[in-house]
Amino acid sequence: MSKPAPDRRAMIAKIHLAKKQLALTDDSYRDVLRRVTGFESAAAMRPEQLDAVLKDRRRHAQLPHP
Repeated sequence: MSKPAPDRRAMIAKIHLAKKQLALTDDSYRDVLRRVTGFESAAAMRPEQLDAVLKDRRRHAQLPHP
């Protein structure tokens, strides 16, 4: 049995919350997205790319795991 697809909206909300909690500027935020996925906008990402951004932020900023 395959895993259900993650809720994209919830993942994007978590990414935006991390941006706010870490006080990232828009340029810094887009640099992170670009470095991790090649995209500058979370809205353009597939769920696995959003997950990669969340994992990167947890690893670098020690954000709590869900």
